[in-house]
Amino acid sequence: MKRLLINIILIIYAGSTLATHNRAGNITYEQISGLTYKITLVTFTSFAPGVIADRPELEIHFGDNTSEWVFRFPPVDDSINYIRTNTYVTNHTYPGPGTYEIFMEDPNRNDGVENIPNSVSIPFSIRTIIIINPALGYNDSPILLNPAIDFYAVNKYFEYNPAAYDPDGDSLSYKLVPCTGEDGQPIENYTLPTASDTIYIDEITGLFVWDVPTVAGIFNIAISIEEFRTGIKIGEIVRDIQFETKETDNNAPVIFAIDETCIKATEMLSFDVKATDAEDDEIILSALGGPFLVDVLPASFPEVTGVSEVNGTFEWNTHCNHVRNQPYLVLLRAKDNNPDLSLVGNKDVYIYVIAPQVENIILKPTNNSIEINWDKAKCDNAEGYKIYRKNSSESYQPDSCQQGLPDSLDFELITTIEDINNTVFIDNNNGTGLNQGFTYCYHVTTYYDDGAESYASEEVCSPLVKGIPVITNVSIHDKIDQSDSIYLAWSKPTEFDTIWAPGPYKYKIYRSND
Repeated sequence: MKRLLINIILIIYAGSTLATHNRAGNITYEQISGLTYKITLVTFTSFAPGVIADRPELEIHFGDNTSEWVFRFPPVDDSINYIRTNTYVTNHTYPGPGTYEIFMEDPNRNDGVENIPNSVSIPFSIRTIIIINPALGYNDSPILLNPAIDFYAVNKYFEYNPAAYDPDGDSLSYKLVPCTGEDGQPIENYTLPTASDTIYIDEITGLFVWDVPTVAGIFNIAISIEEFRTGIKIGEIVRDIQFETKETDNNAPVIFAIDETCIKATEMLSFDVKATDAEDDEIILSALGGPFLVDVLPASFPEVTGVSEVNGTFEWNTHCNHVRNQPYLVLLRAKDNNPDLSLVGNKDVYIYVIAPQVENIILKPTNNSIEINWDKAKCDNAEGYKIYRKNSSESYQPDSCQQGLPDSLDFELITTIEDINNTVFIDNNNGTGLNQGFTYCYHVTTYYDDGAESYASEEVCSPLVKGIPVITNVSIHDKIDQSDSIYLAWSKPTEFDTIWAPGPYKYKIYRSND
């Protein structure tokens, strides 16, 4: 009896390992404390009739020679497309700083993937790299907001964005990489899907473009998303994505909205969105992205439904906490309800939230220095101030998307003040004194820990006080009595304290032979 039971279990297990179910997935992480991370594995699997494979738990390898079997949260099923979303979450503490590769492998991929030969027999694997470096501070991986499975039409242009949101505001870089199989190795003979023109990903925005699919079928791609902070790589996640293209006369809805905008923190941002459908289908217009996930004053875009045409309004009452160097992505999605094939139109909108400018700059010149005073920054989360100087006026006024000062103005960064409460600086040219005869112009900005800068302040200019004589001319004059003479001229000091120094006054002239 025991042998019979064991044989039945083995037969069931063998059948499940040959089943066709893994379609897409990724691993993300959140730093809980110094060496402890919350690891989240998400997989997208098939649960159509005849597919018996299901994974209530999966083994996650943490990259430090340890692993754990992790139970799944209640799955979420799409009963129309037979897609199951599986989420596995666990905490793990690493032994110390270093680079660790989190890894998951599971039999098998779903059957019939056009660009993965014999996909049903190929294991499905995904990985993520954590780089623990205390010098760079805490780090959470990007969150991928757009599902990893989508449907498109043959012979029609389409684009896809994973909608990565980095809660720390780190810089992200995207590239296409091979899908992986056993032991995380690139799948042999894997190729990108074929296109009539081009297929690529924008390394800055993460926008994947397929122009255009020529064959109906199922295709997989993998996108590597690398994180950088102050130019240093601090992590990487790889998302395996599945697209299904079908023959259809339907066209995806078209979305009309702005491409990019900039807003001063503490001001309200609002813009209109319209979506239309050529077949006059019902449209569901929605949005996702980082502005909806911020802790303070998240954005709003109520989902709207209509036939043929729908209109919505994005609104965001921005806050100082929203200031960051990288833009926020809002992904607008318009899905039609077509009886042949439901398609989704996408549009990316990028939003830069820039800190308010420093105000009320006052200059107090002396005969060799200038004291600069200004109001404290309106945003308390600023790290400090940057002060720029030039020996002439540019009368510069920043445009709505310019952080700091453009390099073309040739202003010199003369100091960085690492205290937001310090609003006074004396410019004495690093102790050597400023030179007479110039008009000195200044801008002040605030800066933030991720490299963001505020709008530049208004330009404020002043000459030095003429409290000392200023040499205006030194030249060879004439030969007198067979000897050369030097012509020397200076301007009379006009502004000095006659009460503190009542005189009498005289000039002293000094000369050096070199």
